[in-house]
Amino acid sequence: VNNAKVWHVFNQWQLPYHLHVLGEWTINKNTYYTGSNVRAANQSWSAGASLGEIKAPGNLAFDYFYTDKGIASMVGAITNAGVKPGNKGHLVHLRYMHPSRITLAALVYFLQETDGRTLNGGPSPVHQKQTQWYFVAGVSF
Repeated sequence: VNNAKVWHVFNQWQLPYHLHVLGEWTINKNTYYTGSNVRAANQSWSAGASLGEIKAPGNLAFDYFYTDKGIASMVGAITNAGVKPGNKGHLVHLRYMHPSRITLAALVYFLQETDGRTLNGGPSPVHQKQTQWYFVAGVSF
């Protein structure tokens, strides 16, 4: 990042029983809505936990994260595609390895827009709440 006013802090703690806890915080330079002196939300944070690992048949793993991304906190192109800047919400991820070594996964996003504005200061075309479901299967060798 070429701008010295951008800070990103990330930390993860590994605890017993395959429990991981993590936290993340980002602050960007002061950004104002175009043509005004109203500051846009320039911070984001997320916190979550992960329990379990997928290493052998019969293993189960669960992740939960909460995130709140200010609309001017980071570049949308380099962040999680499911949680764009200007959104906040819950992410739930469940994984299971079947005895045939096929891993099944479900990822669910429960998101909503935070302020309903675009960076040019106008109203967002759609102020929405959304739920996204992803189901994935893969083979482990």
